[in-house]
Amino acid sequence: MAAAYYGVPDRHRDALVEIDKALALVAMSVGTDHPDAISLRVFKVKILMLNKQTAKVPALAEALLPRLTHDELMEADVRFALARTLPPRDRKRARELALQAKEVYAKTGAPRKDMLEKVEAWLAHPPQ
Repeated sequence: MAAAYYGVPDRHRDALVEIDKALALVAMSVGTDHPDAISLRVFKVKILMLNKQTAKVPALAEALLPRLTHDELMEADVRFALARTLPPRDRKRARELALQAKEVYAKTGAPRKDMLEKVEAWLAHPPQ
């Protein structure tokens, strides 16, 4: 259900509610470290970024990174989301995270070319 709201800007809040419901069900049935629960939390990071609720991203992303061993692209997505939401005092770490994401996107080629371009643009003109 939440995926139906993904591309509809006015429905991002609805998507977050649905993701939280799904996370509760998955956590009860298979646990919070199950790949399905992790995938839902990555999806939540993406929706938060789309909805410009970036204040919530760093804590969620930091908790996710150690668990993202099963999907290199998800890890890259979370790393780049975290890079874009870290405060200016963490600029060096943000750049490292973005470079790590860029490396993964570059390896995947055409399917993630859009993300590669976003990372390169961000690296060329990081926020001040």
